[in-house]
Amino acid sequence: YYLTVPGISINDHFQVLDKFGSYNHRVYMMAVPHIGGLNPDYSGLDFCETAAKRIANAIRDHNRHFSVELQPDLLLLKKDLKRMCPTL
Repeated sequence: YYLTVPGISINDHFQVLDKFGSYNHRVYMMAVPHIGGLNPDYSGLDFCETAAKRIANAIRDHNRHFSVELQPDLLLLKKDLKRMCPTL
């Protein structure tokens, strides 16, 4: 038996997956209502902190791999995190 749930598939770095399991390194999903699956721990401060760290690390690692410098306006700032997760 299989349980099919609606929603967008993501990997461990919150990158959106297509039907073949491939991802675009520029597309991330943090909007919990749109993520598919049974994820009871996807809420609150812990989720916001973990998701933000994983996304920031994935972007950093991708840019290191391709020797791209991050511009200051592309960095995840604490004020942006606070806006996304007001409970911080």
